[in-house]
Amino acid sequence: MPELPEVETIRHDLQSLILGKRIKSIDVRDKNLLKKPRKLVSWRKGIHSKVKNVVRKGKFLILELANGFKIVIHLRMTGQLLYGTNEDFSIKLIFADKSFLSYRDKRRLGEWYLVKDVNEIPLIKEMGIDPLSSKFNIYILKSLLEKKNKQMYNFLMDQRVIAGIGNIYANEILYRAKISPFRKSSELKDREIENLYYAILEILNKALKAGGSSIDSYLDAWGTPGKYSYEHLVYGKEGQFCPFCPSK
Repeated sequence: MPELPEVETIRHDLQSLILGKRIKSIDVRDKNLLKKPRKLVSWRKGIHSKVKNVVRKGKFLILELANGFKIVIHLRMTGQLLYGTNEDFSIKLIFADKSFLSYRDKRRLGEWYLVKDVNEIPLIKEMGIDPLSSKFNIYILKSLLEKKNKQMYNFLMDQRVIAGIGNIYANEILYRAKISPFRKSSELKDREIENLYYAILEILNKALKAGGSSIDSYLDAWGTPGKYSYEHLVYGKEGQFCPFCPSK
């Protein structure tokens, strides 16, 4: 599943590719991906506007339109947003200059919304703090850890606590911080909290710089795979020797 670094990479790509472009039409081959509104006619009425901004909330990508509507896309497991690709698409946004943005999803689990307020989507309304935002600091992290009594893996995976971290980066972060995934969040010592905080920032920023991790089907908006998967220390390496100790 594309996580924060992957979705942020796509957001950055689209910011330079489609900002200011007017959406002329939408071509939908899989209507099941349209979650709200369900009717295609409502989409066709709402999308005829310029793309004013491209933002990210957790793992959600948001195209803000000049008419006040927002196209919200959740890539889920295998969703891809590709600029200028015309093959095997499920949804395609066609711009007035005849360029287009295609959405592909081999498992068909993605979600598309057209809303005025992103908080109409429960997963966004309940979303926790973004770990790459200016509001995230070690004191906020400590407060969140103390309030919860979750195993650390579950703590990092809970989008209502910290938004954007999934299976890949939860594993990499905990390994980098040398914290067991089974430790309770409320039991961490100050030094462990400090290690965790810097591990979160280090891993996410390194992954972002590498264009994300391509494990299954993730590609950036240009169709290029992310390179951070080559730097994974533990994800997908069950049974291999630990880089820090002789055990498996």
